[in-house]
Amino acid sequence: MDIQTALKRSNIFRGFSADDLALVLSLGQPLSFNPGDVILREGDVGSYLYVVLEGSVSIHTGDKCLARCRAYEAFGEMAAFGKRRRSATVRAVTDLELFLLDEAALARLLEGPGAVPFLMNVVQILCERLNAGNTWIACSLDEQRRDDGRCPH
Repeated sequence: MDIQTALKRSNIFRGFSADDLALVLSLGQPLSFNPGDVILREGDVGSYLYVVLEGSVSIHTGDKCLARCRAYEAFGEMAAFGKRRRSATVRAVTDLELFLLDEAALARLLEGPGAVPFLMNVVQILCERLNAGNTWIACSLDEQRRDDGRCPH
């Protein structure tokens, strides 16, 4: 697998120049996991951002699966900015290849010409997740109202 090509296809590095991608590649490191391996745990303090190069992960809070990330998708960005506690546990679903950027790498990336595209991509990702969460909440409330007899649907 060509890591630079995978990063170029990722949602978090969309629009990056070849030079910006080369910088990203020099700052991070690839990691491999087996199905079932825990990548990060809910409640742990986080300072890493991950990009799925190959495979997929499931994202859980408690025993509830919130989402899956597949090839070219990023996760961990919420805790990576500001060393926040992880809001979920992430587990490998398949054989997994990740690309990790630690806090120092993210700080270096934010000092360069790729900072604005990177931050805009992070904002886009967070907006997509917020929209998905809002839809999920609305559907759950509709179901609850129907079950309670409070919704005419």
